[in-house]
Amino acid sequence: MLVPPRFPRKARKPCDGTAVAKLHLVALKNRTEQRVCCPGGIPTIVAGWFAIAARQGSRNHEAFSTKNSHVRHRYASPILFPRWSRTRAHAAQSRHCGGPHGARARSSGLIASGINYATQRQNEAIGWSKTEVSRTRVASREPGINPKHAFTLVELLVVIAIISVLASLLLPVLSMSKEKARAIVCLSNLKQIGLGLRLYSDDYQDKLIPAEYDIRKGASTDDGWPTILYNLHYLPARTTLKHDEVPTGDSVFHCPSGLPAIYSLNPSSRDDPEGAKAWPFVSTSTGKKFFIPCWYGINGTTGTPQSWPFTRVPLDNRTTVINSFSRVKNPSRLPAIFDGYWILNGKDERVNARHGKKTRTNILFFDGRAATFDTFKLPGVKSTNSAPVQWRF
Repeated sequence: MLVPPRFPRKARKPCDGTAVAKLHLVALKNRTEQRVCCPGGIPTIVAGWFAIAARQGSRNHEAFSTKNSHVRHRYASPILFPRWSRTRAHAAQSRHCGGPHGARARSSGLIASGINYATQRQNEAIGWSKTEVSRTRVASREPGINPKHAFTLVELLVVIAIISVLASLLLPVLSMSKEKARAIVCLSNLKQIGLGLRLYSDDYQDKLIPAEYDIRKGASTDDGWPTILYNLHYLPARTTLKHDEVPTGDSVFHCPSGLPAIYSLNPSSRDDPEGAKAWPFVSTSTGKKFFIPCWYGINGTTGTPQSWPFTRVPLDNRTTVINSFSRVKNPSRLPAIFDGYWILNGKDERVNARHGKKTRTNILFFDGRAATFDTFKLPGVKSTNSAPVQWRF
C-alpha cells in the first residue's frame, strides 16, 4: 500500500532542463479544474479522491499542486490506494517535455488499478490500451473478486447435475427409513393395546374384553373395545363427536401407516385401501355420545365364539358368550389385534397390508408380542394347520 502524498502550500519548481508537463483533469469531487506538474516529465494524475505521482527513475514519488490548498486538508486522513503494477513502456512524453526518444519515450511507468478516468483521450495520452482500461474498470467495480476464479456456467450445471443424481439416490432410502419408523410406532401401539387388554382381564375375572356392545342386538348401550379401554382409563385416546370425523394428534388406536379417513365400504382384499381406513367405535355408556376411530381390527366374531377368542355382546343369536383368557392354549401364535378392519369375523380381506409398500402387516399376539409379517404369506383365517400365525382356537 502506498502512503498518501502530502500537498504543500507552495509548489516546488520543476527540475532544471526538463519541461513541465501540464495535464488538465476535471476533479470528480468538486468539479474544478486543477493544474498539476511533476518533476521528471511524468504527468501526475489527480482524479476524484486520488492524487498519485510518479517520478521516472526514482522510488520517491511526490505531488505538488499550484492552487487549491484545501485539497491537502481534505485528503489528510489515510485512504486506500489502488494496487500498482509495472508494465511495458506506455507513457507518452508531453510535447512540453520533449526528449531524445521521440513521441514514445521508454519508461518503466506505473499503472494504477482502480482509477476512474474522465475521457478516453486522457487514457491514450498516458499510453493505456483499451484492454488495460477495461480490466482496470472491472477491478475498480469488484476489487475483491478475481474473474479467473469465478464459476463458469458449465461448472455450475455439472454441480447441479451431481446434486440431482445424489438426491435421486437418497430419496428412496429416506422414504424407506420413514416407513420403517412408522412400522415401529405401529408395533409400539399394539404392545400398549396388549397391555391394556391384559389389565382388563386381570380386573374382570380373566374375561376377555368384548369386541363390541351393540344396542341393535339387545345391548343396553353402545361400546367398542377401544371405548371400553378409554372409559375405564386403561388407555388414552382421541375422541370425536361426529361419526365421519378424524381426530388430530397421536393415539395408540391410530396406525401411522393407515389412511386418515373413515371407512365407506367393506374391504374386498388384503391390499384394499378401505382396509387401511378407520372404524369409528361409538360409546354411549357414560351418558355422552362420542366416537373413537380405530385403525386396528380385533380377532373376534359375531356368531361363533367357539372358534374365535373375542366376541360381540350379544351375538347374532342374541345370546351372550364371553371367552376367558385362560382358554387360549397357544398365546404365542394366536393373534389378538392386527392391522385391519373392525372385527375379523372369519374374513381374510379384513387383514390389511399397509406397511412395507403395502406388503406387510403388524400383529399383536396374546403373549404380548408384536411382530411384522408378509401379508400375502399369512395363512387363511379359517385355516387350522399349524403355523406361526393361527387365527382360530
